[in-house]
Amino acid sequence: MRRAIHWAIFFLLLSTVPALHATAVEDVLRGMEKAGNTLKTFSADFVRERVFLIAEEKNSDNGKFFFEKAGKMVWEFQTPTVRTVLIESNRVSTYQPSIKQLQRIKLDEQKMGEFQMIGFGGSSKSLTDKYIVKLLGEDAAAFHLELTPRSIDSSLFTKIELWINRTALVPSGIKFYEKTTDETTIRFTGLQINPVLPSSRFKISVPPGTTIIE
Repeated sequence: MRRAIHWAIFFLLLSTVPALHATAVEDVLRGMEKAGNTLKTFSADFVRERVFLIAEEKNSDNGKFFFEKAGKMVWEFQTPTVRTVLIESNRVSTYQPSIKQLQRIKLDEQKMGEFQMIGFGGSSKSLTDKYIVKLLGEDAAAFHLELTPRSIDSSLFTKIELWINRTALVPSGIKFYEKTTDETTIRFTGLQINPVLPSSRFKISVPPGTTIIE
């Protein structure tokens, strides 16, 4: 369930904005708000790293990410295990071809409501109502934001960091600090804004004999 939540939250942070030169956090947030009006599709390569601090373990995986403004996104994991994660509306579907299994999980409205507050297609006010947003800095590559929940008890995370690519002006990285003290970092490369994506990209077709778990 936690993994499904991680992937569902990512698409709500994707945005594209006109060139930003000011470093005020308000300017960045206004740009993110405006982004929802122009972004239709998005694709990128990704690398995800998870750090389990208590267990002192670390693992990583990578693949390709596809997003459609209609509210669908696909994570195609390539290594170390091939699998596909499809998020649409309030349902997450995970297909693992190696074991011929498709699992579907529904996300409740409360969790989806929190995801929607993070900013994709929403107002900067909806974001700042839920999070204290700081601009930690910037370099030649990205604006670096920190999002701290105003109510830790009702949030899934203690803190979120977000990097906004200065050239493509979309998120190029995100880091989640979980209440368990585990950390998850995603890095995007090869960003493409509004590529042509076939509808089949956002469907999972499974072969006969696949076990479906609801």
